[in-house]
Amino acid sequence: MKIAILGGGVTGMCASLRLQEAGSEAISEIVILEEKPRPGGLLQTTHHNGCWWDNGVFYFRWNNYLRQLLPELFQPIAGGMLQRAWMARDLRDFPMDKGLLRRQSKTALLGIACDYLYSYLRVSLGWDGANLRDWLRYRLTSRLLSLSRLDLYVTKMQGLPVTQLSPTLGERRLHNIHELTRPGRLMRIILSSNRKIREEMQQRHPDIYPFQGGVGLVSQKLAELCEARGVRLICGAQVQRVSRKADAGYEIHYEGPQGPAVYQADYAISTIPMEELARAARDQLSDKAWADAQDLSYLDLKLIFLLVKRPRIAHEFFVLYSFEPQHPWKRLLALSLPGDMTAITVEVGFQPEAGPPGPEIDERVIQQLTEEVQLFNRDEIAAQHSALVHRAYPVYKLGFELKVQGLMEELESPRLRLAGRQGRFLYVTTPGAIDSGQAAADQILSALR
Repeated sequence: MKIAILGGGVTGMCASLRLQEAGSEAISEIVILEEKPRPGGLLQTTHHNGCWWDNGVFYFRWNNYLRQLLPELFQPIAGGMLQRAWMARDLRDFPMDKGLLRRQSKTALLGIACDYLYSYLRVSLGWDGANLRDWLRYRLTSRLLSLSRLDLYVTKMQGLPVTQLSPTLGERRLHNIHELTRPGRLMRIILSSNRKIREEMQQRHPDIYPFQGGVGLVSQKLAELCEARGVRLICGAQVQRVSRKADAGYEIHYEGPQGPAVYQADYAISTIPMEELARAARDQLSDKAWADAQDLSYLDLKLIFLLVKRPRIAHEFFVLYSFEPQHPWKRLLALSLPGDMTAITVEVGFQPEAGPPGPEIDERVIQQLTEEVQLFNRDEIAAQHSALVHRAYPVYKLGFELKVQGLMEELESPRLRLAGRQGRFLYVTTPGAIDSGQAAADQILSALR
Protein backbone atom coordinates (compact mmCIF):
# COMPACT_ATOMS: atom_id res chain seq x y z
CA MET A 1 0.00 0.00 0.00
CA LYS A 2 1.25 3.46 -0.93
CA ILE A 3 0.34 6.41 1.28
CA ALA A 4 0.59 10.05 0.22
CA ILE A 5 0.67 12.91 2.69
CA LEU A 6 -0.19 16.30 1.22
CA GLY A 7 1.72 18.97 3.10
CA GLY A 8 5.08 18.70 4.86
CA GLY A 9 4.37 20.68 8.01
CA VAL A 10 4.80 19.18 11.45
CA THR A 11 1.32 17.63 11.16
CA GLY A 12 2.20 15.77 7.98
CA MET A 13 5.66 14.73 9.12
CA CYS A 14 4.42 13.47 12.50
CA ALA A 15 1.61 11.59 10.75
CA SER A 16 4.18 9.90 8.51
CA LEU A 17 6.27 8.92 11.54
CA ARG A 18 3.22 7.44 13.28
CA LEU A 19 2.57 5.34 10.14
CA GLN A 20 6.22 4.29 9.97
CA GLU A 21 6.43 3.46 13.69
CA ALA A 22 3.47 1.08 13.34
CA GLY A 23 5.70 -1.22 11.27
CA SER A 24 2.80 -2.41 9.14
CA GLU A 25 3.96 -4.78 6.40
CA ALA A 26 1.01 -3.60 4.32
CA ILE A 27 2.64 -0.16 3.86
CA SER A 28 5.17 -0.24 1.03
CA GLU A 29 5.81 3.51 0.68
CA ILE A 30 5.06 6.82 2.41
CA VAL A 31 5.50 10.01 0.37
CA ILE A 32 5.15 13.61 1.60
CA LEU A 33 4.40 16.27 -1.02
CA GLU A 34 5.35 19.77 0.18
CA GLU A 35 4.86 22.79 -2.07
CA LYS A 36 7.44 25.03 -0.36
CA PRO A 37 11.22 24.74 -0.83
CA ARG A 38 11.59 23.39 2.72
CA PRO A 39 9.33 21.47 5.08
CA GLY A 40 7.94 22.65 8.39
CA GLY A 41 4.78 24.54 7.45
CA LEU A 42 4.23 27.41 9.87
CA LEU A 43 7.03 26.21 12.16
CA GLN A 44 9.86 28.25 10.61
CA THR A 45 12.76 30.45 11.63
CA THR A 46 14.00 33.39 9.52
CA HIS A 47 17.75 33.92 9.18
CA HIS A 48 19.09 37.29 8.05
CA ASN A 49 22.67 38.60 8.17
CA GLY A 50 23.70 36.16 10.86
CA CYS A 51 20.61 36.81 13.02
CA TRP A 52 17.59 34.58 13.49
CA TRP A 53 14.00 35.02 14.60
CA ASP A 54 11.07 32.64 14.87
CA ASN A 55 8.20 33.23 12.43
CA GLY A 56 5.74 33.79 15.24
CA VAL A 57 5.37 33.09 18.94
CA PHE A 58 5.96 29.38 19.59
CA TYR A 59 6.33 27.62 22.92
CA PHE A 60 6.16 24.04 24.11
CA ARG A 61 5.30 22.02 27.20
CA TRP A 62 7.42 19.16 28.48
CA ASN A 63 4.95 16.40 27.59
CA ASN A 64 4.78 16.91 23.83
CA TYR A 65 5.50 14.53 20.98
CA LEU A 66 8.27 16.67 19.46
CA ARG A 67 10.32 16.50 22.65
CA GLN A 68 9.93 12.73 22.65
CA LEU A 69 11.19 12.53 19.05
CA LEU A 70 13.97 15.13 19.36
CA PRO A 71 14.89 15.34 23.06
CA GLU A 72 18.31 16.83 22.31
CA LEU A 73 16.77 20.02 20.89
CA PHE A 74 14.62 21.10 23.82
CA GLN A 75 15.84 22.73 27.02
CA PRO A 76 13.80 23.89 30.02
CA ILE A 77 13.11 27.62 30.19
CA ALA A 78 14.64 28.92 33.41
CA GLY A 79 11.74 29.91 35.66
CA GLY A 80 9.24 29.06 32.95
CA MET A 81 7.83 31.28 30.23
CA LEU A 82 6.86 34.78 31.37
CA GLN A 83 3.61 36.16 29.93
CA ARG A 84 2.39 39.72 30.40
CA ALA A 85 -0.23 41.98 28.85
CA TRP A 86 0.20 45.70 28.14
CA MET A 87 -3.01 47.30 29.31
CA ALA A 88 -3.96 50.62 30.92
CA ARG A 89 -0.42 51.90 30.29
CA ASP A 90 1.31 49.22 32.32
CA LEU A 91 2.45 45.59 32.31
CA ARG A 92 -0.26 43.34 33.71
CA ASP A 93 -0.37 39.68 34.61
CA PHE A 94 -1.73 37.64 31.73
CA PRO A 95 -4.55 36.70 31.25
CA MET A 96 -5.97 38.78 34.14
CA ASP A 97 -4.39 41.16 36.64
CA LYS A 98 -5.97 40.82 40.08
CA GLY A 99 -4.86 44.38 40.80
CA LEU A 100 -7.55 45.63 38.43
CA LEU A 101 -10.15 44.02 40.67
CA ARG A 102 -8.72 45.41 43.89
CA ARG A 103 -9.12 48.94 42.59
CA GLN A 104 -12.86 48.49 42.01
CA SER A 105 -15.37 49.86 44.48
CA LYS A 106 -17.28 47.49 46.77
CA THR A 107 -20.45 48.21 44.79
CA ALA A 108 -18.72 47.28 41.53
CA LEU A 109 -17.32 44.07 43.07
CA LEU A 110 -20.79 43.12 44.30
CA GLY A 111 -22.13 43.68 40.79
CA ILE A 112 -19.37 41.49 39.34
CA ALA A 113 -20.20 38.73 41.85
CA CYS A 114 -23.90 38.84 40.99
CA ASP A 115 -23.12 38.84 37.26
CA TYR A 116 -20.80 35.87 37.76
CA LEU A 117 -23.43 33.77 39.54
CA TYR A 118 -25.96 34.49 36.80
CA SER A 119 -23.39 33.82 34.07
CA TYR A 120 -22.12 30.60 35.64
CA LEU A 121 -25.68 29.28 35.84
CA ARG A 122 -26.16 29.94 32.11
CA VAL A 123 -22.85 28.23 31.25
CA SER A 124 -23.81 25.24 33.43
CA LEU A 125 -27.01 24.91 31.42
CA GLY A 126 -24.99 24.81 28.19
CA TRP A 127 -25.95 28.23 26.84
CA ASP A 128 -23.06 29.91 25.05
CA GLY A 129 -24.96 32.63 23.27
CA ALA A 130 -25.09 33.70 19.64
CA ASN A 131 -21.50 34.86 19.22
CA LEU A 132 -18.08 34.93 20.84
CA ARG A 133 -18.89 38.05 22.83
CA ASP A 134 -21.67 36.14 24.58
CA TRP A 135 -19.30 33.21 25.23
CA LEU A 136 -16.77 35.54 26.86
CA ARG A 137 -19.41 37.53 28.75
CA TYR A 138 -21.03 34.42 30.24
CA ARG A 139 -17.65 33.36 31.67
CA LEU A 140 -16.06 36.67 32.62
CA THR A 141 -19.22 38.78 33.12
CA SER A 142 -19.70 42.04 31.22
CA ARG A 143 -17.73 44.06 33.78
CA LEU A 144 -14.72 41.73 33.82
CA LEU A 145 -14.74 41.55 30.03
CA SER A 146 -14.68 45.33 29.87
CA LEU A 147 -11.87 45.52 32.45
CA SER A 148 -9.76 42.87 30.72
CA ARG A 149 -10.20 44.23 27.17
CA LEU A 150 -9.95 40.61 26.05
CA ASP A 151 -12.51 41.25 23.30
CA LEU A 152 -10.11 43.78 21.79
CA TYR A 153 -7.27 41.25 21.75
CA VAL A 154 -9.48 38.60 20.12
CA THR A 155 -10.46 41.15 17.46
CA LYS A 156 -6.76 41.59 16.66
CA MET A 157 -6.30 37.82 16.67
CA GLN A 158 -9.12 37.16 14.19
CA GLY A 159 -9.45 40.44 12.31
CA LEU A 160 -13.20 40.67 13.04
CA PRO A 161 -15.23 42.08 15.96
CA VAL A 162 -16.17 39.46 18.58
CA THR A 163 -19.85 39.91 17.69
CA GLN A 164 -19.05 38.47 14.23
CA LEU A 165 -17.13 35.46 15.57
CA SER A 166 -18.42 32.03 16.53
CA PRO A 167 -18.46 30.79 20.15
CA THR A 168 -16.53 27.79 18.83
CA LEU A 169 -13.38 29.93 18.95
CA GLY A 170 -13.81 30.11 22.72
CA GLU A 171 -14.10 26.34 22.98
CA ARG A 172 -11.12 25.71 20.70
CA ARG A 173 -8.64 28.43 21.58
CA LEU A 174 -9.82 30.14 24.77
CA HIS A 175 -10.75 27.02 26.72
CA ASN A 176 -8.38 28.05 29.53
CA ILE A 177 -10.77 30.90 30.31
CA HIS A 178 -13.55 28.37 30.71
CA GLU A 179 -11.41 26.37 33.15
CA LEU A 180 -10.12 29.41 35.06
CA THR A 181 -13.62 30.74 35.67
CA ARG A 182 -15.01 27.61 37.32
CA PRO A 183 -15.90 28.44 40.95
CA GLY A 184 -13.22 26.23 42.53
CA ARG A 185 -10.41 27.40 40.22
CA LEU A 186 -11.54 31.00 40.51
CA MET A 187 -11.36 30.95 44.32
CA ARG A 188 -7.94 29.32 44.22
CA ILE A 189 -6.64 31.98 41.83
CA ILE A 190 -8.04 34.78 44.02
CA LEU A 191 -6.45 33.34 47.16
CA SER A 192 -3.09 32.36 45.61
CA SER A 193 -0.28 34.63 44.48
CA ASN A 194 0.61 34.68 40.79
CA ARG A 195 4.13 33.52 41.64
CA LYS A 196 2.79 30.45 43.44
CA ILE A 197 0.45 29.61 40.56
CA ARG A 198 3.35 29.84 38.07
CA GLU A 199 5.57 27.65 40.24
CA GLU A 200 2.90 24.96 40.49
CA MET A 201 2.31 25.01 36.75
CA GLN A 202 6.03 24.65 36.07
CA GLN A 203 6.28 21.69 38.41
CA ARG A 204 3.51 19.87 36.52
CA HIS A 205 4.32 20.92 32.95
CA PRO A 206 7.70 22.68 32.56
CA ASP A 207 8.07 25.06 29.62
CA ILE A 208 10.75 24.04 27.13
CA TYR A 209 12.15 25.53 23.94
CA PRO A 210 14.74 24.69 21.22
CA PHE A 211 17.14 27.51 22.10
CA GLN A 212 19.88 26.48 19.67
CA GLY A 213 18.49 27.61 16.33
CA GLY A 214 14.84 28.29 17.06
CA VAL A 215 11.78 26.34 15.96
CA GLY A 216 13.06 26.08 12.39
CA LEU A 217 15.62 23.59 13.66
CA VAL A 218 12.75 21.38 14.87
CA SER A 219 11.32 21.32 11.33
CA GLN A 220 14.75 20.56 9.85
CA LYS A 221 15.50 17.72 12.27
CA LEU A 222 12.00 16.32 11.90
CA ALA A 223 12.45 16.17 8.12
CA GLU A 224 15.83 14.45 8.53
CA LEU A 225 14.22 11.92 10.88
CA CYS A 226 11.47 11.20 8.35
CA GLU A 227 13.98 10.55 5.56
CA ALA A 228 16.20 8.46 7.84
CA ARG A 229 13.19 6.22 8.53
CA GLY A 230 12.41 5.75 4.85
CA VAL A 231 9.75 8.42 4.27
CA ARG A 232 10.14 10.13 0.88
CA LEU A 233 9.95 13.91 1.21
CA ILE A 234 9.46 15.85 -2.03
CA CYS A 235 9.72 19.63 -1.61
CA GLY A 236 8.60 22.04 -4.33
CA ALA A 237 5.65 19.76 -5.15
CA GLN A 238 2.43 21.72 -5.64
CA VAL A 239 -0.73 19.62 -5.72
CA GLN A 240 -2.79 20.37 -8.83
CA ARG A 241 -5.53 17.74 -8.87
CA VAL A 242 -6.74 14.96 -6.55
CA SER A 243 -8.95 12.35 -8.24
CA ARG A 244 -10.68 9.40 -6.63
CA LYS A 245 -9.93 6.19 -8.51
CA ALA A 246 -12.72 3.76 -9.36
CA ASP A 247 -10.77 0.82 -7.90
CA ALA A 248 -10.18 2.69 -4.58
CA GLY A 249 -7.37 5.06 -3.77
CA TYR A 250 -6.44 8.43 -5.24
CA GLU A 251 -4.54 9.78 -8.19
CA ILE A 252 -2.59 12.86 -7.16
CA HIS A 253 -1.33 15.19 -9.87
CA TYR A 254 1.34 17.66 -8.81
CA GLU A 255 3.87 20.04 -10.28
CA GLY A 256 7.21 18.83 -8.92
CA PRO A 257 10.84 19.91 -9.17
CA GLN A 258 11.20 17.84 -12.34
CA GLY A 259 7.90 18.97 -13.87
CA PRO A 260 4.37 17.48 -13.85
CA ALA A 261 4.02 14.15 -12.08
CA VAL A 262 1.32 11.75 -10.89
CA TYR A 263 1.35 9.67 -7.71
CA GLN A 264 -0.92 6.67 -7.33
CA ALA A 265 -1.88 6.46 -3.65
CA ASP A 266 -3.92 3.78 -1.96
CA TYR A 267 -4.47 6.09 1.04
CA ALA A 268 -3.85 9.79 1.62
CA ILE A 269 -3.73 12.34 4.42
CA SER A 270 -4.24 15.98 3.46
CA THR A 271 -2.86 18.77 5.65
CA ILE A 272 -2.96 21.44 2.95
CA PRO A 273 -5.54 24.24 3.38
CA MET A 274 -9.04 22.85 3.03
CA GLU A 275 -9.94 25.30 0.27
CA GLU A 276 -6.80 24.26 -1.68
CA LEU A 277 -7.83 20.63 -1.46
CA ALA A 278 -11.32 21.66 -2.60
CA ARG A 279 -9.78 23.34 -5.64
CA ALA A 280 -7.77 20.21 -6.44
CA ALA A 281 -10.88 18.01 -6.05
CA ARG A 282 -13.32 20.46 -7.65
CA ASP A 283 -14.95 17.89 -9.94
CA GLN A 284 -15.98 15.83 -6.88
CA LEU A 285 -17.66 18.70 -5.01
CA SER A 286 -21.19 20.06 -5.14
CA ASP A 287 -21.65 23.71 -6.06
CA LYS A 288 -22.63 24.50 -2.47
CA ALA A 289 -19.48 22.91 -1.03
CA TRP A 290 -17.36 24.78 -3.57
CA ALA A 291 -19.00 28.09 -2.61
CA ASP A 292 -18.45 27.32 1.08
CA ALA A 293 -14.78 26.62 0.40
CA GLN A 294 -14.38 30.06 -1.15
CA ASP A 295 -15.88 31.67 1.96
CA LEU A 296 -13.29 30.27 4.38
CA SER A 297 -10.72 32.91 5.30
CA TYR A 298 -7.49 33.32 7.22
CA LEU A 299 -5.66 36.11 8.96
CA ASP A 300 -2.15 36.70 7.61
CA LEU A 301 0.74 38.04 9.66
CA LYS A 302 3.41 40.60 9.06
CA LEU A 303 6.34 39.80 11.34
CA ILE A 304 8.63 42.61 12.45
CA PHE A 305 12.01 41.29 13.58
CA LEU A 306 14.30 43.28 15.84
CA LEU A 307 17.69 42.37 17.32
CA VAL A 308 18.30 44.30 20.53
CA LYS A 309 21.60 44.72 22.36
CA ARG A 310 20.37 43.41 25.70
CA PRO A 311 20.93 40.01 27.32
CA ARG A 312 17.21 39.79 28.13
CA ILE A 313 14.03 41.84 28.14
CA ALA A 314 11.98 41.17 31.28
CA HIS A 315 12.84 37.46 31.07
CA GLU A 316 14.76 34.87 29.08
CA PHE A 317 11.56 33.88 27.26
CA PHE A 318 9.08 36.76 27.40
CA VAL A 319 5.70 36.94 25.63
CA LEU A 320 3.87 40.27 25.68
CA TYR A 321 0.27 40.71 24.54
CA SER A 322 -1.16 44.09 23.56
CA PHE A 323 -4.65 44.91 24.80
CA GLU A 324 -4.48 48.50 23.57
CA PRO A 325 -6.53 49.72 20.58
CA GLN A 326 -3.79 52.06 19.31
CA HIS A 327 -1.34 49.16 18.85
CA PRO A 328 -1.42 47.45 15.43
CA TRP A 329 0.50 44.49 16.94
CA LYS A 330 -1.13 41.81 19.05
CA ARG A 331 1.80 40.06 20.71
CA LEU A 332 5.56 39.65 20.65
CA LEU A 333 8.25 37.21 21.72
CA ALA A 334 11.51 38.43 23.27
CA LEU A 335 14.02 35.57 23.29
CA SER A 336 17.51 35.76 24.80
CA LEU A 337 20.29 34.75 22.38
CA PRO A 338 24.00 34.07 22.88
CA GLY A 339 26.22 37.14 22.91
CA ASP A 340 24.02 39.22 25.21
CA MET A 341 21.48 39.85 22.47
CA THR A 342 17.69 39.49 22.37
CA ALA A 343 15.65 38.55 19.29
CA ILE A 344 12.19 40.14 19.18
CA THR A 345 9.41 38.88 16.92
CA VAL A 346 6.33 41.13 16.69
CA GLU A 347 3.07 39.84 15.15
CA VAL A 348 0.86 42.23 13.17
CA GLY A 349 -2.28 40.66 11.70
CA PHE A 350 -3.91 41.74 8.43
CA GLN A 351 -6.64 40.59 6.05
CA PRO A 352 -5.12 39.04 2.89
CA GLU A 353 -7.43 41.01 0.57
CA ALA A 354 -6.18 44.28 2.12
CA GLY A 355 -2.56 43.41 1.42
CA PRO A 356 0.34 43.51 3.90
CA PRO A 357 1.04 46.67 5.92
CA GLY A 358 3.82 48.89 4.61
CA PRO A 359 7.10 49.91 6.29
CA GLU A 360 5.32 52.71 8.16
CA ILE A 361 3.89 50.02 10.48
CA ASP A 362 7.43 48.95 11.40
CA GLU A 363 8.31 52.46 12.51
CA ARG A 364 5.05 52.84 14.40
CA VAL A 365 5.61 49.56 16.29
CA ILE A 366 9.20 50.47 17.15
CA GLN A 367 8.06 53.85 18.45
CA GLN A 368 5.43 52.21 20.67
CA LEU A 369 7.84 49.60 22.03
CA THR A 370 10.59 52.12 22.80
CA GLU A 371 8.64 55.21 23.90
CA GLU A 372 5.32 53.92 25.28
CA VAL A 373 6.01 50.39 26.53
CA GLN A 374 9.72 51.18 27.04
CA LEU A 375 10.93 47.63 26.55
CA PHE A 376 14.27 48.89 25.21
CA ASN A 377 15.88 52.00 23.76
CA ARG A 378 15.90 52.80 20.07
CA ASP A 379 19.69 53.05 19.98
CA GLU A 380 19.90 49.44 21.23
CA ILE A 381 18.41 48.07 17.98
CA ALA A 382 21.23 46.25 16.18
CA ALA A 383 19.25 44.78 13.27
CA GLN A 384 15.77 44.98 11.75
CA HIS A 385 13.97 42.75 9.28
CA SER A 386 10.43 41.63 8.35
CA ALA A 387 8.61 38.66 6.85
CA LEU A 388 5.08 37.54 5.93
CA VAL A 389 3.18 34.45 7.10
CA HIS A 390 0.18 33.46 5.02
CA ARG A 391 -2.82 31.59 6.44
CA ALA A 392 -1.59 31.99 9.99
CA TYR A 393 -4.98 31.79 11.73
CA PRO A 394 -8.32 30.41 10.51
CA VAL A 395 -11.02 33.05 10.98
CA TYR A 396 -14.02 31.62 12.82
CA LYS A 397 -16.79 33.69 11.30
CA LEU A 398 -20.34 33.06 12.45
CA GLY A 399 -21.75 29.92 10.84
CA PHE A 400 -18.40 28.58 9.64
CA GLU A 401 -19.02 25.21 11.36
CA LEU A 402 -21.70 24.02 8.93
CA LYS A 403 -19.57 25.03 5.96
CA VAL A 404 -16.54 23.13 7.24
CA GLN A 405 -18.66 20.12 8.17
CA GLY A 406 -20.24 19.99 4.70
CA LEU A 407 -16.85 20.33 3.03
CA MET A 408 -15.32 17.55 5.08
CA GLU A 409 -18.23 15.24 4.35
CA GLU A 410 -17.59 15.66 0.62
CA LEU A 411 -13.80 15.67 0.72
CA GLU A 412 -13.08 12.92 3.24
CA SER A 413 -13.43 9.21 2.61
CA PRO A 414 -12.13 6.05 4.28
CA ARG A 415 -9.02 6.44 2.11
CA LEU A 416 -8.54 10.20 2.40
CA ARG A 417 -8.30 11.82 5.81
CA LEU A 418 -7.95 15.53 6.62
CA ALA A 419 -5.61 16.70 9.39
CA GLY A 420 -3.93 19.74 10.90
CA ARG A 421 -4.73 23.39 11.44
CA GLN A 422 -5.24 24.20 7.78
CA GLY A 423 -6.38 20.74 6.67
CA ARG A 424 -9.31 20.73 9.10
CA PHE A 425 -9.62 24.51 9.50
CA LEU A 426 -8.75 24.23 13.19
CA TYR A 427 -7.51 26.97 15.48
CA VAL A 428 -5.09 24.79 17.46
CA THR A 429 -1.59 24.92 18.91
CA THR A 430 1.33 22.95 17.45
CA PRO A 431 0.68 19.96 19.78
CA GLY A 432 -2.97 20.04 18.73
CA ALA A 433 -1.99 19.98 15.05
CA ILE A 434 0.32 17.01 15.70
CA ASP A 435 -2.44 15.12 17.51
CA SER A 436 -4.70 15.70 14.52
CA GLY A 437 -2.11 14.18 12.15
CA GLN A 438 -1.57 11.18 14.38
CA ALA A 439 -5.32 10.60 14.63
CA ALA A 440 -5.54 10.55 10.82
CA ALA A 441 -2.63 8.09 10.67
CA ASP A 442 -4.34 5.85 13.24
CA GLN A 443 -7.51 5.81 11.14
CA ILE A 444 -5.53 4.54 8.15
CA LEU A 445 -3.74 1.97 10.28
CA SER A 446 -7.08 0.70 11.56
CA ALA A 447 -8.31 0.29 7.97
CA LEU A 448 -5.19 -1.74 7.09
CA ARG A 449 -5.65 -4.22 9.92
